[in-house]
Amino acid sequence: MLRFVVEEIPESGLEVHHHMDPTWISPLMGPQFSPGTEGLDLTADLTRADRLVLVQGRIAGHATFQCSRCLAESPWTVEVSFRHLFVEDEVHARRFPGEVSEGDEMETSPYQDGVVDLEPLLAEELVLSLPQAPLCSEACRGLCQRCGKNLNEGPCGCPAEEEDPRWAPLKRIH
Repeated sequence: MLRFVVEEIPESGLEVHHHMDPTWISPLMGPQFSPGTEGLDLTADLTRADRLVLVQGRIAGHATFQCSRCLAESPWTVEVSFRHLFVEDEVHARRFPGEVSEGDEMETSPYQDGVVDLEPLLAEELVLSLPQAPLCSEACRGLCQRCGKNLNEGPCGCPAEEEDPRWAPLKRIH
């Protein structure tokens, strides 16, 4: 659990190092991704000013995914940096003094009962970092639509499709 009592965060800040277990990560990633057996590592700095808590951190590690075109398993380096401001209950419009420059966008979340919980933030940051359609490479050729062979491994034995003559007029358009 990554819950911190705001009043216990020292004025000098708090450095957090936490290993995110694969059993916690897996349900967030969905079936196309796998955190492997190692999990991911979190490094974060919590800084408190009065009742505001600024969290700056990074989630890093290695995972795998299934390519959206050829279904081959491929490695994925996870590197997610984030900055987030936690404010007491209903004080959403306040900014952290001296840290946020003009035009800098920073997400804010309320905390309740004097406790900041990082788990929902980490889950959100991790999910938002996942590519929607990950590819093993930009040049991935995918699978043959007829036989299912991975075309990155070479051509399949399927005969070439004959061109539909109804599309021929479109080829003459420049």
